[in-house]
Amino acid sequence: MPNGKRKKARMVLFTRSCGEYLKKYLEERDDILPFVFINPSATGPACIRTIQDRFNRYKKDLGIHLSPHTLRHTFAAHLAIKGMPLAFIQDLLGHDSPHQKQLYARLYSHARKEMYDEWM
Repeated sequence: MPNGKRKKARMVLFTRSCGEYLKKYLEERDDILPFVFINPSATGPACIRTIQDRFNRYKKDLGIHLSPHTLRHTFAAHLAIKGMPLAFIQDLLGHDSPHQKQLYARLYSHARKEMYDEWM
């Protein structure tokens, strides 16, 4: 389990399909580093600045707002729309503060409204 913000352990879940893509990606790389994201010189893990630079490049190329945080919120929104209980979503994202729970409660409420509108 990798460590996230504030050195908090995070479990990273992904689908079988994602696992197949990840395996193919790692097999095609020319290095033997034990990291998924490597630095530009392929000598170690990518640092935060490298990740930020890549996201800024993607954001500019795509013409949309994009950040690691955007991906987290999109992930949470999709889970909420599919009906995953709020407590599970918060646990997957490692949230335990009341402020973060309020944020996801609003997100979950919005997802329920969208689901309701779809059925009406």
